[in-house]
Amino acid sequence: MMMTVIRHTDPEILVVPYSAYILHKLVYRLRETDRAECRAVTKDSVFDAVGAAARESHLAYYVMIDGQPEIIYGIRDMGYAQGCPWMLATDAGVTGIRDEFLVAAPKMLERLCLGYHRVFNYTLADYAWSHKWIKALGFTMGEPEKLGRSGEMMVRFWKGLEDGDSQIRFNRFPEKE
Repeated sequence: MMMTVIRHTDPEILVVPYSAYILHKLVYRLRETDRAECRAVTKDSVFDAVGAAARESHLAYYVMIDGQPEIIYGIRDMGYAQGCPWMLATDAGVTGIRDEFLVAAPKMLERLCLGYHRVFNYTLADYAWSHKWIKALGFTMGEPEKLGRSGEMMVRFWKGLEDGDSQIRFNRFPEKE
């Protein structure tokens, strides 16, 4: 099993590959805003949605803090050299290792996105923390649109080819075929 050490000291921070066994230890502690994003794009339970996202991803990982999963992230292959990166976290995942994760995240994202010409996803329009994080990672953000299952306002973000450079039309939230 591949493991990346972000910090060995207190707290210990490790990045480990996705395992279904660990999922239940994380999902019920996710931030409410992350759970709301899941509910905006799927009718499945948050547990089922996160599990499906991880299983359907080309790569998926946990960030473990002192042995507890606090962040899950990955990238789903969308075809045509396009990927859909995603990340969900607990409060401890966001506040507990903020500085270390901010330093490590750009390299982690770069590794995650290797081989893709364009990566994109959506976030809730009123999720200010997510917008700051997405911009800090170098993504371009679109304008709010009514894209959620129940009319939630969402913002598309992307890196790579600009919209005008591609004839590919994206579905709002592609389902696995």
